[in-house]
Amino acid sequence: MKFWCLLLSVSLLLTACSSGTTPVTIVENPLVVQAQGSLWLALKDGDDDWQFVTNTLSDPLVTQTLSSYHDVTSHVTNGQVVLSLADTQGRYALASVCANNIIKVYASTLTETDTPELNCDTTSNATESSPGYDLEITVNNLSTNATINLPETSNTVTPANPTFRTTRPQTLYDLIVAQQNATNVPTSLILRHNLYNQSSLNINFANAVATIPASLSISGNTSAETVFTEVRLRTRNNTTLTLGTGNTSVTYATLPDSLLQPGDTYETRVSASQFNTTSNTGSLRQHTMQTTQAPATPLTLPPNLTNITTTHTPLSISWDPHPNAQSYQLEFEQAHEATTLRYDIGLSSGYVMAFGTVFTMPDFSDVSNWDDAWSFRNDLRIDWQLSALDKYLARAPSANATTVTAFGVLTADDAFLQ
Repeated sequence: MKFWCLLLSVSLLLTACSSGTTPVTIVENPLVVQAQGSLWLALKDGDDDWQFVTNTLSDPLVTQTLSSYHDVTSHVTNGQVVLSLADTQGRYALASVCANNIIKVYASTLTETDTPELNCDTTSNATESSPGYDLEITVNNLSTNATINLPETSNTVTPANPTFRTTRPQTLYDLIVAQQNATNVPTSLILRHNLYNQSSLNINFANAVATIPASLSISGNTSAETVFTEVRLRTRNNTTLTLGTGNTSVTYATLPDSLLQPGDTYETRVSASQFNTTSNTGSLRQHTMQTTQAPATPLTLPPNLTNITTTHTPLSISWDPHPNAQSYQLEFEQAHEATTLRYDIGLSSGYVMAFGTVFTMPDFSDVSNWDDAWSFRNDLRIDWQLSALDKYLARAPSANATTVTAFGVLTADDAFLQ
């Protein structure tokens, strides 16, 4: 998904939309929507009904009136639509249809600083031709196999075949050459920072530095869950090396501080998953932690989502508030023959505070220019997923983040309770 932006200041509004010859109306409570590539856009202002906004984002700059208080301006160059809201609490929801059968719904409030995502993916699937191999790395004095790690690739070299040829990164990069033990924990390595524009590298592994063993424990899982834990090194220029994997306990490698530079971090990722074949429901809990020092403290998994109730027709879902949640994301998907229809829904914390932890699929059938092909059928199964995020919807994950997900399958007249 691509980003679109919500801007509240009048100065930014003028900057974004004052190009062209058509005058721009300065409105109260401005809502600037970025919906690049959208085929159809609709607005729900507070408790009002859903209202069609535009499907003319590819036309020249236009201004139209939805009602006495809804002024709309669309701009072709960046897919912007400027709206004014009348709801005194600043509550709103938006819906956008993309050409790839993905419908995006976003519900939030003007007082929040999160930035919704409604842009459609318009990137081409065409593949670029490879520029060919222009970097040759040779590792000398190997006693056993070793891995060569670069930002977007890795490869194994052996004492008999110690050379790896690849495409040279176009920016600064870091190189890690490591030997692992039988459980794939690095035992010795060479780390070189800030390489650029070399055509060949000769690495003498006789200069490798020994790693330092460490351990990590995980708590909070249930007996029904499958737990997977990984500890990685991520260098300042985005080269990664797996330092150890395991379940509720992990033995991993740490590096001497003398090898590390500012920007190098340890990344710890823990996931606990389960699936109930009787109710066709499951859950996934994830905890990620990024630190400059090796993770030595036990990690505790966040609590699961509880009291999830779903219905197929009408499609709805409700759940108990999650103690870590700053926002929620929902996904509904239905397959029919060769077509898959998906709804991506984002609910901000402010919107949930106003309307509760419940979502009912909007009925867009009476909204202008709606195509029934964008609606779910009542006789086919629907796959659903609900996630509680400890961040605002469009913000990048923090260094320490938790995500709790529940998922399942609905068929006509079925309802499941977790």
